[in-house]
Amino acid sequence: MFGRVSKDIGNGAFQVGSVLLDLRTAKFTVLALGVGLRTGNSQGWVAGPGRDGLVVASQGARTGLPALAGGAGTGPSMDDVVTMSEDGRVLGGQTVDGTGQIQAVRWTCTRA
Repeated sequence: MFGRVSKDIGNGAFQVGSVLLDLRTAKFTVLALGVGLRTGNSQGWVAGPGRDGLVVASQGARTGLPALAGGAGTGPSMDDVVTMSEDGRVLGGQTVDGTGQIQAVRWTCTRA
C-alpha cells in the first residue's frame, strides 16, 4: 500500500515523502523524499510532482520527466503523472504545451 509521510522541519515547513506499507509485516519503507505521491507500483517506483518538476523515483534514485517541447512547465497545479506500469517503464499523465493547453502525455522509459 502506498502513502505519504510528512516531517516537520521547523518554521511551519514540512518535508514530504512517499512510503510503501507491507501489509503482512506492517513495515514502512520510505521510497522517495521530496516527491508528492501520485502513483506508484509494487516494485517501489513512485512518480509525481517534486520541487524541480515531475519526477519518477525509487529508493535512492530519481529523474525528472521531460515537459512537452515549448511547454510552460507549470508545476503540480497543471502537470501530473497519474498512471505507471508495473515495471515502471511507462507513465501516463498530463502536461502543458507551448500554447498553454493541457495535453495527455505518455512517458516511456528505456534502459541503457
